[in-house]
Amino acid sequence: MIAQHAMTAPRRRMLAVAFPRWTAECARRTARRQGAAISPDAAVLVVTESHGVRTVHDCCRHAASLGVMRGMSLLQARAICSGPRTELPHMPERDASMLRACAVWCQRYSPITMLEPSAGIPVVLIDITGCERIHPSEPALELQVRRAMHARGFTARTACAPNAAAAVALATARHAPHAARTIDACPVRCLRLDRKVIERMHEVNIRRVGDLLRCTRASIASRFGAPTLLRLDQAFGRTEQHIAPLRPRPLPAVERIFDGPVAALDALQFATQELIGELCVQLHALERGAREIELVADCADAPRWTRRLVFGAPSANARHMMGMLAPSLERMKAGLGVERLRLAALRMGRMMRQEALGEWIDTLCARLGDGAVMRCGLVEDHRPGRASRWLPVLRHGFDLRATAQAVRVRVVQAWRPSLLLPRAEMASVEVGSGGSVRWRGECRTVLSWHGPERIAPPWTAVGAMAPAEGGDFWRAQCADGLWLWLRRTSDGWMVLGSWS
Repeated sequence: MIAQHAMTAPRRRMLAVAFPRWTAECARRTARRQGAAISPDAAVLVVTESHGVRTVHDCCRHAASLGVMRGMSLLQARAICSGPRTELPHMPERDASMLRACAVWCQRYSPITMLEPSAGIPVVLIDITGCERIHPSEPALELQVRRAMHARGFTARTACAPNAAAAVALATARHAPHAARTIDACPVRCLRLDRKVIERMHEVNIRRVGDLLRCTRASIASRFGAPTLLRLDQAFGRTEQHIAPLRPRPLPAVERIFDGPVAALDALQFATQELIGELCVQLHALERGAREIELVADCADAPRWTRRLVFGAPSANARHMMGMLAPSLERMKAGLGVERLRLAALRMGRMMRQEALGEWIDTLCARLGDGAVMRCGLVEDHRPGRASRWLPVLRHGFDLRATAQAVRVRVVQAWRPSLLLPRAEMASVEVGSGGSVRWRGECRTVLSWHGPERIAPPWTAVGAMAPAEGGDFWRAQCADGLWLWLRRTSDGWMVLGSWS
């Protein structure tokens, strides 16, 4: 007998991330990227102009604490902010583009993210339904999202709820002085109603959703309109709110279809150069550079020819790309000719100022081989001698702005020498009070010993490899100020490194 198990759908859970100071923080982030020196104590004012009147569209938290409000005239805001301040123009296209990029970045928490345009403040919705195995605790996930946004310079307020409308209401209410924990305690403005409707509610002393629920549905519809009932039903889950998920933008790609097979090398090189120029125009419009490109040629009587290039740094230089593809085009076996050429950017990255160095690295890799150009990178290993390795540049990236952070590692909270010797050197050691270390022909008096610290080899090290990987390690403070890192083995003492 086959047991039939009832399949139950997972309960719906939505995470809303609200950004109460999005415009001001985007303006500050953009200005700093362009090289502007903005003091952390300066009040940031985002200014917009309408009919010759300049007003404050948004401000930072420091300016808000001084009394600056949205819609205030710029002259009044200047009088309030007597200290250092920075005035930046309002750019709605930039804010929308950065909000979409933030929503795409949030897809690391769930593949379904969306934007809520009617919330009054920018809100990113994340559908975390069925993600309990990855994120078992919703409060921990909210804390992780807020910390990630704070590290990028954005103030975020988060809330989880069974539906999108409730999550948006709770998240937008939590930037108030008294955060709401239930829908009843949220202000009526969190229902995303029209401003005139909210003013009519305030006239009859309806401030919160709980006050509105004391009225009958008929009176709500007659006084405040049918959209108010719809927002209430959406917030309490009686009506589903349909929000289109965010679709990833297609990668930049260009192609050229010939009237017939083309076998001449000059014609193929000319067509490839035109495709590279069109691709670079798209990359410059996106303010991005290509990290990896692919050129595909459909031949008339030969297999499809493909050539991929990986760049050490994001590049949008047409001359550099053509110089990298030209040798491959000369070696292509096209048979009777090529019918179609397609060039696409498979991976992109933010443009770097040291683009010339990245192009030089690409040239070296093309001439010497992808695995011939290496860089020193950090790896996660508790053994000091194994915490760094030589890694291929093209495979692991070469970010000149954060080379040391190219590989995310967990830092071991322990004393480790700043200088490791290429090879361990034998030494004669006397432990105890008045001990000494005889190393490299010199005898040093030891003032204090610290240890032993047992560093065990990894469980994968077996046989003869295991004793060489672990042991007892000591720190010795010498009278001349030198600190030595020593290891005690059955054969004696060895000096492994020192502190500078």
